[in-house]
Amino acid sequence: MQNPSLALTKSALPGTYSAVGDTIGYTYLVSNNGNVTLDAPISITDDKITAPNSVTCTQPGDGQLSPLETMTCTATYTIVQGDLDAGSVTNTATATASFDGDPVDSNQDQVTVTAVSSPALTLVKTALDSSYAAPGDVLDYELVATNTAT
Repeated sequence: MQNPSLALTKSALPGTYSAVGDTIGYTYLVSNNGNVTLDAPISITDDKITAPNSVTCTQPGDGQLSPLETMTCTATYTIVQGDLDAGSVTNTATATASFDGDPVDSNQDQVTVTAVSSPALTLVKTALDSSYAAPGDVLDYELVATNTAT
């Protein structure tokens, strides 16, 4: 009995990020775990990797992925402010090949990379009045808070 099947394992390095512009490298291991040869091209759909970025795959030289054969794909994601604010980046990917002209989809695999946050706040207090005359006099101050997180 023919059993086309594709498996996906996704990993990420580094396992943490701490600043806008940091990059996460993703590796996708695609395995033909069925008992029939699958046709290339094998593609990866990843919900965080969008144009102009892409997932890069080195396709099998013969245009087919034999049973138990594997291939590796890679992609890079750049951290934005929303990722720091959220505290983590989770994304999901799926691989697709074909058998006899029909699509063969892998399992979905996801990976989460966490932010290393360094919240910091600086407060500067300045007296606006240079003197007072009696108990109960009101003194005015200026308070300036600055987000100095890195």
